[in-house]
Amino acid sequence: MKTYKTIVFVIISLLLLGQIFSGCGVEEKEASWYQAVVDDLIALQPYEVPEHLRQENCSKNGTEFDVNEYFNVMTNLSIEPGYVLDYVYKFEFLGGQPFLYVKAGSEKPFLSYEEYYLKTMYQEGIDDVYGIVTPLWNQQSGSFEDKIRIDGSKEGFFQYVVLQVLGGQFYLFWHANYNDWRIICEPSRIDTIVEQVLNSGYQEGIPAGFAEKAKALDCKPVVELKDDTAAVSLLIFTDWGGFKRLTFTMKRDYPHTIIDYRSETLLEYDCGIMF
Repeated sequence: MKTYKTIVFVIISLLLLGQIFSGCGVEEKEASWYQAVVDDLIALQPYEVPEHLRQENCSKNGTEFDVNEYFNVMTNLSIEPGYVLDYVYKFEFLGGQPFLYVKAGSEKPFLSYEEYYLKTMYQEGIDDVYGIVTPLWNQQSGSFEDKIRIDGSKEGFFQYVVLQVLGGQFYLFWHANYNDWRIICEPSRIDTIVEQVLNSGYQEGIPAGFAEKAKALDCKPVVELKDDTAAVSLLIFTDWGGFKRLTFTMKRDYPHTIIDYRSETLLEYDCGIMF
């Protein structure tokens, strides 16, 4: 009987410990899993801009990249039945880039960026200083509460942030290539970046002790689940700014509105290139 009680006590203790630590930054997945999520999404993204989009006031014709393919690799996310992920493409002399939004499948898509802009111009979003981080906009509600549902797991909240940060990194033209943010989840990626920077030929932009400081950075993503909110913190690198830690706070329950976004520069760097 004592042995049975002991086993029950141990099981209950383990369950309680699991509940205690479920909301902290301790991750169940290896760093390689998180990096694979990022890599799989990037692998889907086309680089070359279609000719019919390389003109002002351009419109899509249905032959372009389908961003709904993202859900094939972001398996902890799903879009509400009857809705699709879509985008408009903005092209101008100085650059071109897509803007993602969610719409009901029965609604007509925006035909141009100008039409999209007229709908979103009075809405408050969350942008960084270069306008790179922009939560997906929902055409039906007219707000930044999209129809993408997270399965409640830490992995799901991580994937949601990856989609927000990297989802628009395709068909980038000229100045839009300032959006070069790379999400780093494992140390080997830092080593690769350090090597590229040191061999860039632009030594003026490299701060003293760059390699040592970069390799000392903690790059594993942190996901914290609280009663009402979830916070995702991850490391990124850009040639125009260096290493930064981004932190997104969003509603834990659906709709998962992003309510706060912070960017902290950990190690500055500028490649010296101006488009």
